[in-house]
Amino acid sequence: MYVLQVVLSHLQAGVWSDRPAFDELQQRVESINNELHSAASAVGGCVSTAEKFVAISSAEDAAIIAICTPLMKRVHRLIKHSGETVFVDASGSMDRQNLRVFMLMTHSSAGALPIGVLILPNEQSATIAAALHLYMTLLDEQCFGGRGAAGPLVFMTDDCAAERNALHTVFPDATLLLCAFHILQAYWRFLWDSKTGVKKESRQQLFAFLKAMLYATSESDLETVFQSALSDAQ
Repeated sequence: MYVLQVVLSHLQAGVWSDRPAFDELQQRVESINNELHSAASAVGGCVSTAEKFVAISSAEDAAIIAICTPLMKRVHRLIKHSGETVFVDASGSMDRQNLRVFMLMTHSSAGALPIGVLILPNEQSATIAAALHLYMTLLDEQCFGGRGAAGPLVFMTDDCAAERNALHTVFPDATLLLCAFHILQAYWRFLWDSKTGVKKESRQQLFAFLKAMLYATSESDLETVFQSALSDAQ
């Protein structure tokens, strides 16, 4: 992603917390906005003169950056799923500055589609919330499939309390669900933790029970598997 590469390259040059360099990055962000504005207009996009695609601010003497490119805005406006479910994936240690990059995506028949990127210096709840508020300044009432500031119906995340608290702060009406992968991963770690006292020969069967409950297609199927797990001799 060109915009993300440009921003990260400037941050790696040491402009994350240095004030003169931060001002330089602000100028570069404005240049990127002008470039994207021209590109979007050239292909017949309906772009207002004040529309922005990259925003930068500061939190605790460090920069936070939000990105929503013309393509991402098209997904917001044209793909109804962006108002239903948004997946938030966070990655750390992206460079020598140890930046955190949060990808916001929604689903479609073609697979995952991006709707935003956040670049943060840490994963504290207040910093994530500030980045989400900054991200919303790039959007209009057509975002999230027409739901606007209310956000999507559901956010799918990993088991990160700071991230979930920030999402709840900015989007209080959204339902927060844990990603199935992280639920299974956490349970696998629990089963193999020597402190839990789970017998080695029971781990595979217990894991199979939870996986069956997680992928149950109805409440009755879930209850059936749950009762089978309770009555299992292992």
